[in-house]
Amino acid sequence: MALGVVLVLIVGGALVWLTQRGDSGGSAPAYAPSTVPNVVKVGGTTTGQALKLSAALTAKGLECTVRYTGNAGGQAGCFRWGDKGTTSSEVLFQYQPDGTVIGLNLKALGQREGASFVELALAFQAVAPVVFAADQDKVAQTVANVGKVDDTSFDGSWGKYHVRDGASGTTVSAAKSGAAQLAVPDIRMANPPAKLADAFSAMGFTCNATREDCDSTFRDGKGRLSVLSSTVGSKGTLQLIIGADDTSRDANGAQTKKAFSDLVHLTLGLAGGNGLPAVDMWFDDQLDGDSHSAYVGGWRVDLVVKYGTPYGAASLASNYRLTISADTLWTVPN
Repeated sequence: MALGVVLVLIVGGALVWLTQRGDSGGSAPAYAPSTVPNVVKVGGTTTGQALKLSAALTAKGLECTVRYTGNAGGQAGCFRWGDKGTTSSEVLFQYQPDGTVIGLNLKALGQREGASFVELALAFQAVAPVVFAADQDKVAQTVANVGKVDDTSFDGSWGKYHVRDGASGTTVSAAKSGAAQLAVPDIRMANPPAKLADAFSAMGFTCNATREDCDSTFRDGKGRLSVLSSTVGSKGTLQLIIGADDTSRDANGAQTKKAFSDLVHLTLGLAGGNGLPAVDMWFDDQLDGDSHSAYVGGWRVDLVVKYGTPYGAASLASNYRLTISADTLWTVPN
């Protein structure tokens, strides 16, 4: 199977991935990319078709950020949250150095019936004319029939398509014919979950037997704090889910927000690693009561704020979640 070795360096204050691949025989997984950028930097700017796509999605209310750029191209994402954190849409895309889009992942999710299709349609209206105009009617018809056929793949003039509807939302993925997809660089936090659990246990948190899930309380036990971390093997953490919620009768929104903010800053400091200081700064700028998603410091970051309590306080921000993940799996039809 194909083997990858990723070194993380700091060059001129910027995070840089140096990716090398070797082959020890056998075949790679079906989703494995066939082209690997050998020097990749966090962030960057888009050009050409990728820039036009970002502009079209921004005009629809999505927030766009670049995850990485390199001499083989880059990857960016545009995200939108609505209905107080209950609906979302995203468009992740890869592109060549001249901006030519070579792969797309569109996804929409909504708690209300039909909400995911509304969100997906909004993103689709921006994507299709820019990237695959000749195929847009065929793709749109397939999406419209998704209730009858939940999972279908087909070819078009631009490339291959896969439409799927499931518990995680409605998705459309696409790959440009003849274009090799880029490898997603590996990124990890400095400390593994077990070390984080040790630190939280010392501060009075209760952690489970696997040392990956820790929780505590605030506001005299009425509110709950939680940190869930995960990884593969014994190396650094790949994902953190940090949360705070208080849905009690006399819940105080300001106190929940502060408890959450304090926990986020504490956890990021304990986790350590490249890109997390940028996440810390982004978090402070986005804590405005709305939900936000972005690529920050090489990480996929999702801040979700939900409202309401069982006692009818619909305007109370009662549940906060910040997910920081490596977001490494990139899948398109092949």
